[in-house]
Amino acid sequence: MEPEIRNAYIEKLKAKLDEWSAELDKLRARAKGAGADLRVEYERRAADLATKRDAMEERLKALRNATGESWHEVKGGAEKTWKAMDEALSTAWSRFRGGGGGESGGGRDASQ
Repeated sequence: MEPEIRNAYIEKLKAKLDEWSAELDKLRARAKGAGADLRVEYERRAADLATKRDAMEERLKALRNATGESWHEVKGGAEKTWKAMDEALSTAWSRFRGGGGGESGGGRDASQ
């Protein structure tokens, strides 16, 4: 893979991780202001999202270190992790949308 394409892909994933971290912070902030029952649900979803975000960070590290054929294998795994995180975040926000904002997800994938 050409270095420019590889670097652009890695930077795109890093930007998405930053976006997810900001969305996760919003979700946690909303949990603090929610009633007890809803707060438990917010916190459960936030913990799940944090786990998925951490997995994506690990994939990003692997991508940075991958070479040759291993790059394509690691990239495939990163795209699956990306999709799972994006879907989980979209689901969390749609679940809690009645209380306001949350605007991430949208089904985008890393190849776009």
